[in-house]
Amino acid sequence: MKINWEELKILTNEQKEFLEIMHSIKHLNMGMIIPTGGQINPGDFHTLKAIMRCKDEKPDKNVRVSDIVNRMPVPAPAVSRGLKFLEGKGFVKRTVDVNDRRNTWVTITAEGEKVYHETADAMSDFFDAIFAKMDPGDIAAMNDGLKKLRTAAEEVVSERSIKGVKI
Repeated sequence: MKINWEELKILTNEQKEFLEIMHSIKHLNMGMIIPTGGQINPGDFHTLKAIMRCKDEKPDKNVRVSDIVNRMPVPAPAVSRGLKFLEGKGFVKRTVDVNDRRNTWVTITAEGEKVYHETADAMSDFFDAIFAKMDPGDIAAMNDGLKKLRTAAEEVVSERSIKGVKI
C-alpha cells in the first residue's frame, strides 16, 4: 500500500521518506519466516517470549497472567485473548491459583517451548542474514539514529501529554 503524500503536504521530504521506509518495513510479511506452518503469528511469539522471560527470571516461581501483561506493550484483554489462543493450540496451560482465585498461573508446555525455540532460531537467522548484507558502520549509525529518534519522540510525547493522562 502506497502512502498518499498529497494528504500529507505539511511533511518535509525527509519526513516523507522516513515514513515510507518505516511503512514498507512494517508491511514485510514477517510471518512467512516463522517455521511453525502458520500455527502462531508474531504476536503469539511475543507472548511466548514474555512467558519464557518471566520463567527464566524467576525459575522457582509461577508465572502469573499479570506478569505477562506487564512485559507486553498491549492491553490486558489482548494478552488474555492471545493466551486463550495459545492454550487452544496446546502451547500453554492456564490454571487458577487455588489460594487466591484472582491469580491465574500460566505454564508453557513442552510443545510451546519447542515452537518458541524454533521461532526464536528462525528470527535470529533472519536478522543475521539481513545484517550480513549491511556494513557494520551503517548498522551502528542506524541504531544510533533510531535511539535518538526514540528519545526525541518520548520527549515530545511527554511534553504534549495531557496532565493526568497516560499516553
